[in-house]
Amino acid sequence: MIWHIFKKDWKLQWRFAVIMALVQFANAALLVKMSPFQDNRSLNSLMPLMILAILAGIPFLIAAVVHQDAIPGVRQDWLVRPIRRRDLLLAKLLFVLIAVHGPMLLADLFRGLANGFAFGPSLAAAASHGLFVLVAFSVPLLAFASLTRNFMEALVAGFIVFLSFVGFLFILDQTISRHSLVAASGLSWIPEAAQSVVGLAGAAVVLSLQYFRRRTITARGLAAGAVVLVLLCAFTPWNVAFGIEQRMSPNPGVASAVALSFDPGLGRGHRVTSLGAVAGAVGIYLPLRFENLPAGSALISDRAEVRLRDSSGAFTSVGSGELSIRQEAGEGVPVTHLEVFVRDDVYQRLQDQPGQLEISLWLTLFRGTGAHTIPAVGGSASIPGFGKCLTKVNVAETAVRLGCVPLEEAPSCFWGRLQHMPSGRSNPPQFQCNGDYSPYFDELLVMPPPGRSLQFRDLSGLATFPVDGSQLGESQIIGEAYEPVDHFKRAVVIPSTRLRDWTGE
Repeated sequence: MIWHIFKKDWKLQWRFAVIMALVQFANAALLVKMSPFQDNRSLNSLMPLMILAILAGIPFLIAAVVHQDAIPGVRQDWLVRPIRRRDLLLAKLLFVLIAVHGPMLLADLFRGLANGFAFGPSLAAAASHGLFVLVAFSVPLLAFASLTRNFMEALVAGFIVFLSFVGFLFILDQTISRHSLVAASGLSWIPEAAQSVVGLAGAAVVLSLQYFRRRTITARGLAAGAVVLVLLCAFTPWNVAFGIEQRMSPNPGVASAVALSFDPGLGRGHRVTSLGAVAGAVGIYLPLRFENLPAGSALISDRAEVRLRDSSGAFTSVGSGELSIRQEAGEGVPVTHLEVFVRDDVYQRLQDQPGQLEISLWLTLFRGTGAHTIPAVGGSASIPGFGKCLTKVNVAETAVRLGCVPLEEAPSCFWGRLQHMPSGRSNPPQFQCNGDYSPYFDELLVMPPPGRSLQFRDLSGLATFPVDGSQLGESQIIGEAYEPVDHFKRAVVIPSTRLRDWTGE
């Protein structure tokens, strides 16, 4: 009976299913054509349309097949015949697997093969992506559709859920600091995984109630409760999430010897434009020294909180900050400034108040996976972690662009430098790290990979580089991916100081 119901649904929905399959293949072909530099403006303008078509079309297709045998009501053909409830549910799941996830798997496989990856890794990446979408997206949608009689009911209910979600995000943004929110850090996969588990469990309960007992009112109440729990997962406490991440460290304890201390000899830092900068804030720069960092490693702060303790012992939160540092072999003890953003009103109130600054840092130690080279102009190479890579000079002729196409997700940390091979001269290296610790690919859609640029000329003429445009033909890019190995916490105390002493120069 399962196959009979599936064939009936396919005869009614095959046109819609074929259209969605073509859209998924067109999206995969678009990603292949755009990669790795995304220079074609026409293709770039198509990408949002493809994303919209997929994110809207798949829910409509799932809802359409569910509504062929709607659960609410008393006039359904499957009740009269009657049909076993289990067969009906399994037939709908089979349709989702074949009509939605079959083309998704093949499209992802095509994308991997077209980008030059072997069949085995391409199939594994496609299966991993499809499994995540099934658990986090398709099954909850199937359960949601089973709560409604028709497309109009589903559309209205979906709009209500969407508005609730937008309102929740607005409240979240207004009430919680970005730096204290797990979802805004490399730990974001933890609340997302919790949301997926809650959503899948809620979907399983709803599907059981609907298909085996037809308890629509009860199922709708439970679905609303599951939605609330999913939203509340965004409030996962920071220390809980970081504790989970610590336990899952690839090499727990490897950073146990790393020590941090205040280094006033480094002096004030220079004002910089940071990704963490916010309007209406003053930047202060606290000099720190890092002892016992392993050679070839890097360190970033997932969160840094600064408090001022006055003479009475009372604490005042000063602000949040961020830092990143890299330790090369043969270098001395690394030092850097922790960049902290202090709200204007807080800074004006505390700038001249003497006290003790206490810094709490949640840190992640990264280790390089091994350096690889590629010619600076017209280069082509397969770099582990980055995928298939090409190089070319940008239109302004100021930087070499490194474009790489990974199977799933690009490494979150990249180090690279431009080197002239005959002389050995190198331009200043670049280290970019945003931290992403997800143990699996957790995106609904595969997006174009980020591009990297290594500058060799300054149009203003204010800066000169050891390796300039005339030497690019004999130059190469040395690049390396960094992977997280350990997560740990440290605290630093700065006695008897003032905020004014550490504003940027």
